[in-house]
Amino acid sequence: MNYENTRRQKRHLTKTRFRAALSALALIAAAPVALAQDVSAQRIEQPAAPLKEALLRVADAYGVNVIFTDDLVAGKTAPALSGELTAIEALEALLAGSDLSVSQAQSGALVIKARIAVKAKAAAAPPPRLVEDIIYVTAQKRKQDLQKVPLSLAVFESDEILLSNFDSLSDYAFRTANFSFSNNGNRSRSILAVRGVSDENVAATGTTVGFYLDEVSLNPTGGLRQNDLALLDLERIEVLRGPQGTLFGRNTIGGAINLVSRKPNETLSAQLTAGVERYSTYFVQGHVNVPIADGIYVLGSAMQRATDGFVTNSFLDQGFGNSQTGGRVALRLEPTNALTIDLAAMRNVTRFDGLQSITEPDFDARNYDAPIDFQPENKVESDLLTARIEYETPYFDIISLTAYNQFDRPEAFDGDGSPTPFATVSSFTTEESFSQELRLQSNGDDSRLIWTFGGFYGRTEDANSFEFVIGDPANPLQQIASSTEGTVENLAVFGELEFPILNKLTMTLGARYSRDDVSLTNTAGEVFEGPSDALTPKIGLRYQ
Repeated sequence: MNYENTRRQKRHLTKTRFRAALSALALIAAAPVALAQDVSAQRIEQPAAPLKEALLRVADAYGVNVIFTDDLVAGKTAPALSGELTAIEALEALLAGSDLSVSQAQSGALVIKARIAVKAKAAAAPPPRLVEDIIYVTAQKRKQDLQKVPLSLAVFESDEILLSNFDSLSDYAFRTANFSFSNNGNRSRSILAVRGVSDENVAATGTTVGFYLDEVSLNPTGGLRQNDLALLDLERIEVLRGPQGTLFGRNTIGGAINLVSRKPNETLSAQLTAGVERYSTYFVQGHVNVPIADGIYVLGSAMQRATDGFVTNSFLDQGFGNSQTGGRVALRLEPTNALTIDLAAMRNVTRFDGLQSITEPDFDARNYDAPIDFQPENKVESDLLTARIEYETPYFDIISLTAYNQFDRPEAFDGDGSPTPFATVSSFTTEESFSQELRLQSNGDDSRLIWTFGGFYGRTEDANSFEFVIGDPANPLQQIASSTEGTVENLAVFGELEFPILNKLTMTLGARYSRDDVSLTNTAGEVFEGPSDALTPKIGLRYQ
């Protein structure tokens, strides 16, 4: 039984934690009620009241999740409601005449936001008008209006990530249709599945679901290793469903997860969030954004989460806990209006004691005992360096993306699951990868012809060792060891065109040619080599 995954699901449904958010600019608070889609019309009678109180009454009456911040509704009054209304119609009536609007997030939550004022260009034009917020995404490696992207995707913006208390992969996986995962109690071995296409049992050959942070692949060889990173100061989470091979490359048959981090900007700001939970769990995270000079901005983010867990080892009088620590520093340089340089360095360390055979479960008290003679020692360390350079010409944009990623995972655990020193298992995995992508693409998405062309080079080197010891590790009766070393080189060229063929009908044509050179050496010194290549075409029609 997967006790860790079960605990995550129960915790997700019965969270009792609280958060104290301290900010140099704002105190953020929300009023989550229940998760549901918009419901059918029902009779509602509600007197005029302060806007916050009125919003909470509507959320309670319809059983929906209404998300807003106190600063948005402070000092505002809502009119009375009376009639047969849906939840969205009721909220729109409350916000009528204000500078606020309501929109439905991909998860079903109803989000209250400020409208965007669009200023008129002519001096004699009417006053600024108010339009609904536009959600921009980079699912096709360019900034686009979500409504114009011909893909099936779910999007979580920064406000929803914060107010919904997302801190791990499970939080947004549970709220995304056709996206699931399992990790067997180990955050470094998350197995992803999109539309039923799973990463399970493909670790040796590649993944089927790509996982990206700021366009950089975090599982280039498919090792299922870094999918549950600390969610550090994210601007957006995009879950792309369906094959994404043309722009994202190999190993995206099922789809792709695209994490977009917040970029440094010209506003001085800081924020600190902390909280506690059951099982001696605590978390703290924050960020500081500092404008150094005109065109030079720095953003630093950090987080830590730790828990003692709910499983104990009575034999050694220790607990099976885990912790996660992450930090990121980003630098943005804007030497000219046309040139933007983004540099970032991130480190993530996860410690976990793993799961063992539970011999004396107490389900009522939720206390579990796993008496063993060897306390597991498992850790994952990852470092990521990225450099993104974008230069805008009058006709097209030039984008260069360089990345270096290092990953280490030492593991050791009790092989027999008992207090007797019979068997011990240990392993070590290390991986280094370098990638370089160069793209040329059309400016914006308003022109009749939208295009992207580019090339990619990547090289990954990894090594794995395994050791099984029978008897006392200090004086073993038998020892079995194995190791492998591998190298993967990938070259690719790709392109995509989008153009109208009728008034409201748009066609997309794309293709990607890639070549992989794989080399693997095992314990016996045997070498396995083999190149492979593939041409991935794409054709699509969109009517809008």
